[in-house]
Amino acid sequence: MGESVTIRTGKMGHGKTLNAIKEIDEQAKRENRIVYYHNIDGLQPDKLQAQWYEFENPHLWYELPGNTIIVIDEAQRFFGVRDPRMAVPKYISELETIRHQGQEIVFITQDHRFLDVNIRRLCGSHIHFKRALRSSGLVRYAFMEASDYDKAAVLVNADKTYTKLDKKLFGSYKSASDHHFKLEIPKNSTCLVQYYYWRLI
Repeated sequence: MGESVTIRTGKMGHGKTLNAIKEIDEQAKRENRIVYYHNIDGLQPDKLQAQWYEFENPHLWYELPGNTIIVIDEAQRFFGVRDPRMAVPKYISELETIRHQGQEIVFITQDHRFLDVNIRRLCGSHIHFKRALRSSGLVRYAFMEASDYDKAAVLVNADKTYTKLDKKLFGSYKSASDHHFKLEIPKNSTCLVQYYYWRLI
């Protein structure tokens, strides 16, 4: 099992949703668990390995069955930054005891700072994707808490790996930008070396 509360981030076109689908689908298949999702436009569960079911109201995620994985894309639309003077809503406070039900919840957004502060404080896994040189190559940064990945001192402590956009998942959902990229050969020689490195991995 993964962490109870996970945040996955990345700019538009950097593969955050596609890789979330890929990694969560593999986990759910391996652990024989059901995935419930919200706001993944045009997702085609028949193209995936595990069982994926759409649910309507993201604020009622805690009513879903136990031992399941819950995925919410563009999560800032439903779990955005809250006025600190406001009471903590039930759909946020329930995250404090989510592990008791054996559930895991994954919030996908462009930046973790777009989310409610309590989500960020409860986060036990933060995955950030960055696409390299307008190619299909991606850098995957993993943190043990919500982290400011745009700070060099923070990136030093990240678990850094390399991956690529998985063409097998192209067409498994509607994406405005994740799959549509144009390869560009960098102009200077240093970038050229990096370019061919990414093409080979």
